[in-house]
Amino acid sequence: MEKMKRLELKELFLNLLSILEKYGDQSNLSQRRIVRQILELIETNDENDDLISIIRSEYLKLYPPHGSLSEFNIWSESYEERQALNEPLDTIRDKLWKIFSE
Repeated sequence: MEKMKRLELKELFLNLLSILEKYGDQSNLSQRRIVRQILELIETNDENDDLISIIRSEYLKLYPPHGSLSEFNIWSESYEERQALNEPLDTIRDKLWKIFSE
């Protein structure tokens, strides 16, 4: 995998993990575990030509039929605050979707 894509993926998954750990609860433990596994793959597999396929396969595990990452949102009573808190999460999801749907 090219170095720029690797760095972008690492940054996106680190940011995603940070959001999940800060705002998540027991219901998203499996998503956190999957993101940690993806980060480990990114860090330890320098020479693997199939790395993007392997990461994509793990990424898809974040979206099972029920309880997926698409259902995770940060709640706040204030609409404006809720929107501001969820914007980075939506951006990460959109960028990852774009990368893995190419």
